[in-house]
Amino acid sequence: MINHKTAIFRQINMHKLAAHHDALEFPDGRILLLTLLSEGQQATVLQLPAQPKTAIEAAAQERVAYTG
Repeated sequence: MINHKTAIFRQINMHKLAAHHDALEFPDGRILLLTLLSEGQQATVLQLPAQPKTAIEAAAQERVAYTG
C-alpha cells in the first residue's frame, strides 16, 4: 500500500527493450511502474523533465529504439 500523494516520474529498465519504463518514485524510495497502478488509481504529471544541459543528460533521457 502506498501512503504518499506525491512522487517523482522516472524511467527505469532502459536497458530492457521489451519492458515498460515509466514509473513513479515515492518519498520512501519505493518505485512503482505506472502499468502496475490498480484500476481506479491515477497519476497526474505536474512537471515534465527539464531539457538536458549536457550530452550525458541527453543520453539518459533517450528512449530505447523500437525494434518490433
